Amino acid sequence: MSVFNRILIAVSDDDLSRPALNLAIDLASDQHAQLRLVHVGELVQPQASSASELADIESALREEGDALLRQLVEHAASRGVQAESARLKTASVQDSVADAIAAEAADWGADLVVSGTHARKGIVRWLAGSVSESLARASTVPVLIVRDSDAS
Repeated sequence: MSVFNRILIAVSDDDLSRPALNLAIDLASDQHAQLRLVHVGELVQPQASSASELADIESALREEGDALLRQLVEHAASRGVQAESARLKTASVQDSVADAIAAEAADWGADLVVSGTHARKGIVRWLAGSVSESLARASTVPVLIVRDSDAS
């Protein structure tokens, strides 16, 4: 009997999400669960000199997010797990990445959300914040936070 039927993993373009992704793939394989990879593209703050430049920046960010998701879906497939993906975006600059992931998990019916963390401490954590910690607070389903293997 499977404990988890639908696992959602939040991925980013840094190495932070790789240990979390590999664990999510292992869990999906072990539990015969569906796996959904999500990447959140935050809105670009209007620092561009023109609307055209802003549109170009947003288009490039979308393409990067799509390429990342394709690469990670292929990685899951190479390990024997078929995954689906979704590129999410925040509705406004005030919306948080954590809220977007939590909403997607609820909408998709996830049993588990997996997220990576740098495990920052002290003043750095206070200044930079923690998407994973915010996600754990915002989510209505269990969140498994996987530390970066380089975290001390």
